[in-house]
Amino acid sequence: MIHIYHPNKSVKGFACSFWYSEKDSTIFATLIKQSGWDEQSQNGTFKDSLNDPTKKVNVKLDYVEAAAILDCVERNRPFKAFHDNEESPKSIAFTPWMQGEGTAATQRGYSFSITVGSKQDSAFKNSFYIGLTFAEARLIREFIVNAMHKHFNRPLPPRLNNPPKAQSKTPLTSF
Repeated sequence: MIHIYHPNKSVKGFACSFWYSEKDSTIFATLIKQSGWDEQSQNGTFKDSLNDPTKKVNVKLDYVEAAAILDCVERNRPFKAFHDNEESPKSIAFTPWMQGEGTAATQRGYSFSITVGSKQDSAFKNSFYIGLTFAEARLIREFIVNAMHKHFNRPLPPRLNNPPKAQSKTPLTSF
């Protein structure tokens, strides 16, 4: 699991996590909104947002989506996906993070965002966003590569690991 925190004094920061479930052999991503700021320690807090579904979102990434994030980091191409579900569809984006306009624009790193909608209220949108430095994107890339290696090298279930034995064939005799 990796965590990246970007809190700020205005309590508008975000944190993201990428984690791998050994049980399901699945990669997940989480974005969470900042819940507070401790002026004395100059640290942001996220704890109060952990159990609030309006301030935290999880997505399960399939391996093609995980590979698309790798492609984004390696070749600087945007990745966008849509996860439809009965209650709250999600739009996912991992794209180059640009600052400035036109020819003066420079890349600062990458942005990772998840927008949650509602099928009951088409106007509802809850957006989660974090800007990632090049180093942070590289860290995410290495994590995903490692998770994919774990997935591909996991032991096969017993039914696939021990194929059934071939049955002996009895030659047919003609009458």
